[in-house]
Amino acid sequence: MRCALLAVTLAGLPALALAQTQTTPSPAHSSATPPADAQASGADTLAGEGLTTGPLASAPEAAASAATEPQANTPTPAVSAPAGVAAPGINLSANGASQQEAPPAHAAATTPPASVAAPGVNANRGAAHPTPARAATEPANELERAFINAARQASARVAFRHTFLESQVALATVSADANAAPREIRLGPGGEACLIFTSDARATQIMGPNAPRQLMTGRQALERIRGAPLVIININMDPYLTLDTAGIEAFLAADSAPPATHSAGPSQ
Repeated sequence: MRCALLAVTLAGLPALALAQTQTTPSPAHSSATPPADAQASGADTLAGEGLTTGPLASAPEAAASAATEPQANTPTPAVSAPAGVAAPGINLSANGASQQEAPPAHAAATTPPASVAAPGVNANRGAAHPTPARAATEPANELERAFINAARQASARVAFRHTFLESQVALATVSADANAAPREIRLGPGGEACLIFTSDARATQIMGPNAPRQLMTGRQALERIRGAPLVIININMDPYLTLDTAGIEAFLAADSAPPATHSAGPSQ
C-alpha cells in the first residue's frame, strides 16, 4: 500500500520517522530510522521525530528524478524514487531500480527522497537530475505558521503538535476513492514512506493537481497510517518532518494542549 508526509525535529516525542498510511498496520514493512541530520535530543523532541530545516543552499547535491503522479482513479504501485529531499547518493536506474552511491557521512538511506514530482525536476527516469532545492515554506495557514515556529525554536514544538492534530491536512492516497489506501513512496533500501501535507494547496504544489489525496485532520491522518515505518510531512519543503512508527505513536500520545504561560509574579 502507499503512504505520504515534513521534517522539523520536534523535541519530547518518541522517535518519529516516515510512516506507512494504511487502515491496518502492516507487519511486512521494516522500520526506518530518521536521517541523522534530522534527529535532535532534548525535552522538546520526541523519539522517532525528525525535524529538518535550514538554508535551501544547504541541501546536499544528489541525482534526483521525479515520479509520475498516479491517476486519480487507478491504484499505482509504489514508485522507486531518489533523493529529492536532502537524500544524496540515490539514483534511479533506467529499469526503475534504486542504486546507492557513497553518500556523505551525515546522510542516511532513509532520508526522504523525491518520489513525488519535485519542483524543478523532470520526470525522466532514464537520466539523472540535479537535486532541486527544497522550497522554502511561505506559511499560508495557522498550521504552517506553527510549523515554522517549531522549526526555529524547540519551545514551540508542543504547540505545533497540538495545532497539527487539530488542523486539516492532506494525506496522499493511491486513488481518489473515499477509502483509498495511503500512497507509499520507496526510499531505496531504506523502505517506504507515506506522505502528509499541511494543506490541499501544498499537496498540489508538490505532487501536482491530479495526484489523489484525502483531506482530514492531522490526528485522523496519523491514525490512518498507524504502524507505517515512516511518514514525511511536507516532503520537498523546508522545513519537513519525519516520523517513524514509534514517532507516530508518540505524536498521537503526546500532550496535545499547548504549554501554559506562567506569570513571573505571585499568584492571586
